[in-house]
Amino acid sequence: DAYIDHTKGSVVLIKSSNATITFEDCELIAGKDGKGNLIQTVISNDTENMSAVPEDINTSGVNISMKDMDVMGNILHEDYQRNLGLTLVNTKLSGAINGYDMAHWNDAAAQEGFKDFCPDEKYGTRRIAAVAVTGGSAWTATAESHLGWLYIDDTSKVTGKILVNGVEQANYQGSTYSGDVVVIPASTSSIPAVHDHNWVIAEGGYPPDCVNNGVNHYKCSICGEDYYEAIPPTGHNWLRADGGNPPDCVNDGMKPYYCSVCGATYNEVLPALGHDWQLSYQYDPGCDYDGYADYICARCYDKTEVILPALGHDWTFVFQQPASCKSNGYEVYFCNRCHITDFFNITPPLGHPYKAYPTPEEPSNSHTCASCGEKEPHTTGTGNKCAICGYEGAYG
Repeated sequence: DAYIDHTKGSVVLIKSSNATITFEDCELIAGKDGKGNLIQTVISNDTENMSAVPEDINTSGVNISMKDMDVMGNILHEDYQRNLGLTLVNTKLSGAINGYDMAHWNDAAAQEGFKDFCPDEKYGTRRIAAVAVTGGSAWTATAESHLGWLYIDDTSKVTGKILVNGVEQANYQGSTYSGDVVVIPASTSSIPAVHDHNWVIAEGGYPPDCVNNGVNHYKCSICGEDYYEAIPPTGHNWLRADGGNPPDCVNDGMKPYYCSVCGATYNEVLPALGHDWQLSYQYDPGCDYDGYADYICARCYDKTEVILPALGHDWTFVFQQPASCKSNGYEVYFCNRCHITDFFNITPPLGHPYKAYPTPEEPSNSHTCASCGEKEPHTTGTGNKCAICGYEGAYG
């Protein structure tokens, strides 16, 4: 019963669980007066099946988003063993958001009659409540709220004073706060609970400069609520300064500028132009010798020479001379470019293929080439046999 009393009135109750929940364009009613809990996270009362999460274990935690909504009520994060992430998108929320530590839970549990379940001190981690106010959302803190992280985008706002680690911070759009973040409701004594703010410029703002944001400080003349608005940097107003030098063919140039507002300077680099080469003379290459081309730069008159490689002969086949018994064979080619002829694929003489002639029965002093018919005297070999043609018999 004590546990039920502690959580009675909460629209969504999450007991020691990781969860991802999305609400979009729906109605949540936190009690008749709207001051109950929209969302509450607690340590489970099912002690038989529940174990604490050690400090060195990370969990996905409880992640909740509200989109296109207008709700009143509190968000109470008492499960100190998990982080709570809350994202508002185009949503108006009026209520307190608090993330608590183990000491708070033990005290609340004891007051509600849970004296037998207060986890050991070694599980004393405080998991933070992190809130992102985005997409044109507005959060009005109705009671002191304790967070570990708060983000307000450029289109949204948070109503209340913001302290980080005990130091008041400027409350303006596009800001992120991290640490011991406390949001304190704006004073509303003798002021209508609902009214249209009359925003006027207040002290504490400052203008932007060329590179840094400025801040406008606005305060409601009715209730004193205030907020800060970031003003983008103006950017430099660059003007041409004296000095500098133009680029040439091989060296960069430089054009200096200065800002007429803050005096900052910078130099614009003008890239080197590169040479403008113009042909001044050309000696054409031949078949077996290189040529060259001389160039001169039309800007700086520097000179350079480019080698034109030899072209090589443009040979055309003319005729082929076969090898004979005593002469080489060869192919003749003609160069169409330089009009010379040359010999290629030279083969050695074939030599005489002699035959014995006439016959041993018809004595002869010579033998005859079977190819060209040339005669040659027999050569005495062993006995009475020619060493060349093998003729055997009387000579002469």
